[in-house]
Amino acid sequence: MNTTAVREGRPLAVYGTMRIGLLVGIALILVACSATVVNLAEPMDVSDLDPARYRLAEAIRIEAPRTADLTLKADTQWSHIGTISHGRVYDTDDQVIIVNSFNVYEAAIVVNDGQIIGYYPKVAKAFVATRPVSLELVKVE
Repeated sequence: MNTTAVREGRPLAVYGTMRIGLLVGIALILVACSATVVNLAEPMDVSDLDPARYRLAEAIRIEAPRTADLTLKADTQWSHIGTISHGRVYDTDDQVIIVNSFNVYEAAIVVNDGQIIGYYPKVAKAFVATRPVSLELVKVE
């Protein structure tokens, strides 16, 4: 005696498996389309700020996974606004830095060992890793 429930010639267990497959598929699509992973940063340390202003010697293109590429303009002036564990955070009044992914953040740049290594979204107080790119900041006299 067969006790398996049948619907339209298929065992009902097949429909349950199809539902699970559909849910997994939707989840994978959402993950693939998700925004950049933003890691919360510890509070920014502002106790040891460098009061100098710096000029960006040449334009720099910044790339980060799942975000729009951004070009920092040459001759913009930058100030050290704080430090997080990833590096020193610099900001400018000469250009608005936007991290544009699923969400849009205004950000500063994070510099470590002469390279831009990430963004610091100011409102989110987070860190977004970028592909490291060399940076030449010239001290403004």
